[in-house]
Amino acid sequence: MGLLKRMAERVMPDVTDIPRPGGDIGGVPARAIVVEKRGFAAPAKHEAPRYVNLDLVLRLVGDDERHTVDVRAFVAPRAAVIATAGLEVPVRVDPATGALLGLDGGAWEAESVILDAEYEAGTRRRGDTRTAADVLAIDDADPALEPIAGVDLETWLAVEVGLVADAIPPGEHETYAMTKGVPAGCWAEASDGWMKRARKDFRIGSRLGAAHQAAADARG
Repeated sequence: MGLLKRMAERVMPDVTDIPRPGGDIGGVPARAIVVEKRGFAAPAKHEAPRYVNLDLVLRLVGDDERHTVDVRAFVAPRAAVIATAGLEVPVRVDPATGALLGLDGGAWEAESVILDAEYEAGTRRRGDTRTAADVLAIDDADPALEPIAGVDLETWLAVEVGLVADAIPPGEHETYAMTKGVPAGCWAEASDGWMKRARKDFRIGSRLGAAHQAAADARG
């Protein structure tokens, strides 16, 4: 990945220090398919903006093909270029209803860096289908899977989804977590740690979104 990372750094600007227009759209991570790319605001030749507005038609993975949502996102210019019809992209959904809230701009920028570097290196051709397995795979030895406060990923997912699905009051979160196997007194630390990890690692965040989506689908 060293070569790809160096190439990615050349083709993508650093936008981490610039506030994203529109702020945080909220929700939890999920995945969607780009049904149509309607375009993005091309900067004037003398400008080098940190973000451009990207207009897409998206469909949540697993949804009926007729169920699409028009979204506008603000992303780095190169990330807007890389977004094309047929690609699977990170989005945010309402954890209670499963409604698509919009493209996860930061997560898409992180993914597009890798995807663009793969194009440049010739390991992937433009137009190739990119599967969830490509994007979300985590090796068992990856530090991203190390338990936090004695709580592993699967347990954390089960508790987080259950808290929303069962509408557990905040004051009862610790007790609920213990019924799912979380050690006494550890839930607050584990929840905070995993949430921070999910915000930094889209692979973890996407698993949380998928778990919430599955629970919403099961509720009908």
